[in-house]
Amino acid sequence: SNVNELNNRKLDECIFSLIVIPIKIYFKQNHDFTVEKELYLFFSCNIHGKRKFVSSIFKDDCDKTSDWYDYFALLKDRGIKVILYAVIPNNECLSKALKLIFTNINIFISCIETINKLSKFYTNSYTNNIFEKVRRIYLAKDIQEYNINLIAFKDDYLNFTFISDLLEDDLNRAKQYYNIPFELRNFIFSFYFCRDILRKVTIISHSKNYFISTDEFISLLLPDIQRI
Repeated sequence: SNVNELNNRKLDECIFSLIVIPIKIYFKQNHDFTVEKELYLFFSCNIHGKRKFVSSIFKDDCDKTSDWYDYFALLKDRGIKVILYAVIPNNECLSKALKLIFTNINIFISCIETINKLSKFYTNSYTNNIFEKVRRIYLAKDIQEYNINLIAFKDDYLNFTFISDLLEDDLNRAKQYYNIPFELRNFIFSFYFCRDILRKVTIISHSKNYFISTDEFISLLLPDIQRI
């Protein structure tokens, strides 16, 4: 099948950035009951900005560092030798495995993680407004602009302490990325690419009551993946 070919095709030897997008889908467990599961979508980006779908896996299929190590070993078997940067969810086991198998990698926690926290409690239209404000905090031109945007965010949600408290650690963490020049940071985070993928997968995930396999879900995303 096309999905099988996609999951087994050779990958570039040198990947500029590995982008991991976490999404929630309803999955038919053992053909019996439906559960909400977190699916990680992996995309690669080369130095020319060309992005490709790499693979997907349920988060709870890898609950130890060794599980993730085995997963990335399979990606190495498909051709990857070097990954310079990775933008990933806040997953310690995933991060440790990446550092073990790709020793020179630089890892960043994705701002998509921040948005996903909000999506549990608010509508898409409401989170889209916050989405742009979060982007300005992660991808300000410099540390001065970061501080201005962070203060503005806190002022905007002064009366919404739940939002401020929920995102505080994430928005403060973003400060550590400001030793990297804006153009490079912007390229690594691939913010608008991630936003567009999130929008597409949200539409697909809402198109069915549940999915019976990751292949079924990826097959519906396939036209969009092939247009990247």
